[in-house]
Amino acid sequence: MAGWLKHGNPPGDFSMARRCGARSKRTGQPCRGAAIRGKRRCRLHGGKSTGPRTPEGRARSQRARWKHGGYSTAERERVRRLNAEYQIVVAAATARRARAFAAMKQLLRTERKDLRNLKRRLRRKGRHR
Repeated sequence: MAGWLKHGNPPGDFSMARRCGARSKRTGQPCRGAAIRGKRRCRLHGGKSTGPRTPEGRARSQRARWKHGGYSTAERERVRRLNAEYQIVVAAATARRARAFAAMKQLLRTERKDLRNLKRRLRRKGRHR
């Protein structure tokens, strides 16, 4: 039968539990906390986690830490591809603009030349009359 303590813990003398003994950095004194049942250290000095060992555990850990994916490898690669495509589009647009500008310049030269020739013709006609 479960004890009268919470969560089914058995009653007992807390002061008789094994002590943690981990050394404090600040004072250099051993920890006086009770060690967890079946372990050598208290709940605060349980030791650093070594992390998941299996591929499934690693995948689960990654999913647990996932926030938005904005800095993930896949997202960075997608942004790189989009930037490369954008540069190609910009280069093509710049080339089209350059060709259009060159064509407009040529048209203006032709128009100026035609206007100059027209003025010359008109002047000549005026002189001969």
